[in-house]
Amino acid sequence: MKKHQNGFTIVELILALFFVGVVGSIGWTVWNSHYQHNKVTPTNSSAPTTNNKVDVKFTTLETSSYASNEQRDNAGFKIDRNRLTVYVGTRLTGGYGYKIDKITKSSGQLDVYATESRPGKHCVVTQSITYPQATVELNDTITEKIVVHNSVKTNNC
Repeated sequence: MKKHQNGFTIVELILALFFVGVVGSIGWTVWNSHYQHNKVTPTNSSAPTTNNKVDVKFTTLETSSYASNEQRDNAGFKIDRNRLTVYVGTRLTGGYGYKIDKITKSSGQLDVYATESRPGKHCVVTQSITYPQATVELNDTITEKIVVHNSVKTNNC
């Protein structure tokens, strides 16, 4: 009389684990390459020094990690009369922030100096996608060309 088999054999378990590992590694590679494509690398640049630059007074209205659909994928800015929103695009975890430090005006151009804060290597952060941005209000309507100069600050936890 044949004994009835209950459960899985060791060979079946090894094959199932191997299959899950292969599918997981393919999925991770596709997901990671998709988000690396959308990642923005900030440039640490400084504008050429000129004597005719004037500091522009502004009021910070909001700094947040939420953005509308057109602001989610890429870095950029949006102008609404005298309000300027600068955003840095998608970040894969929490712990990021964005702040406009200074705005100067010279010969038809607004230079916006902003700092993105990033979590350090050993920081504990939320595992949620965020969209850091900052909104400021100027005294006059914005008609000048906008140039954003980003710098990066890493927070130590």
